Amino acid sequence: MSDKMNGCINMDGEKLNDIHITIGQNVAKRRKEFRMSQFDLSIRMGYKSASIVAKSELGIEGKHFNIDQLCKIANILDTPIEYFFTNTVK
Repeated sequence: MSDKMNGCINMDGEKLNDIHITIGQNVAKRRKEFRMSQFDLSIRMGYKSASIVAKSELGIEGKHFNIDQLCKIANILDTPIEYFFTNTVK
């Protein structure tokens, strides 16, 4: 069977985690360019604390941004969603 299925690369959990970490780093970088705190981004996303953004940016406790969250962040930060996927696949 091919390593590519429906345009996606078949990868192990470690590689997928690396991608989630890079996406989190890209979100943090862009958020900081806007001089926005994790708390402010969280509130604008509809959350009541900075916890989800903080944990997802760092990839701790198995947290990562999902597509819905990335769409919200892209809109809030006036950024194409593709930006967050920069340098995720090497």
